[in-house]
Amino acid sequence: REVDPNDRRARLLFLTPGAGGDWFSETPAEFPPAGNEWHAAATHPANPLVMSLSDKNHGLIFRSADAGASWRRVYAQAGVDGTAGRAHGAKELIILDASETVYAGFAQSGLFTDPARPIVPSYGVLKSADGGATWNAKNNGLGGTSLDIVALVVAPTNNAVLFAGVRGAGIFKTVNAGEAWTNVTGSIGGAGGMFALAVSPTDANTVFAGTQGGGLYKSTDC
Repeated sequence: REVDPNDRRARLLFLTPGAGGDWFSETPAEFPPAGNEWHAAATHPANPLVMSLSDKNHGLIFRSADAGASWRRVYAQAGVDGTAGRAHGAKELIILDASETVYAGFAQSGLFTDPARPIVPSYGVLKSADGGATWNAKNNGLGGTSLDIVALVVAPTNNAVLFAGVRGAGIFKTVNAGEAWTNVTGSIGGAGGMFALAVSPTDANTVFAGTQGGGLYKSTDC
């Protein structure tokens, strides 16, 4: 059916079986209450039937093994219920390789609609090595930060190398799949507004960082 792009009934997830010509809505009972919004979606790089989806306010992550025909909740962040001060979601989702390793970067709700709002600590980076069956926090080296993950990317040439943008703290790098993080912000200004990261498809040390009001930065030795 036709979808009104101005329709903000955020409970609906819209899917397309083709290249976006036709869309239809999915509203499984497992999804959060009406009025909720979605933060991120990711598809398995080798199996398009496998997908992950995260909501914005209730700290939930869902998994589908049939291209969205059905969904199963695989994570619910303790202490999050969608109310003021307790609304968080996985702003970033990444699915890797045949092992179905999944990374989730949590941030407080509303961060991007109101970037100037006071910092509320979130839950940092979570990792699952079994498609979402079990999860572990991967925040070693992120202590003392807000744990608001506003960007999370993996190097295409090395799945053990990831970069995270942390609100108020800058850019962090791991070379061992999240076991430890190191601050690599360097001389970049505006660490509080590190909102976008990208890694070169051919060089894991070449990184681009987009900031809020501070412009675009590039490092070739990150």
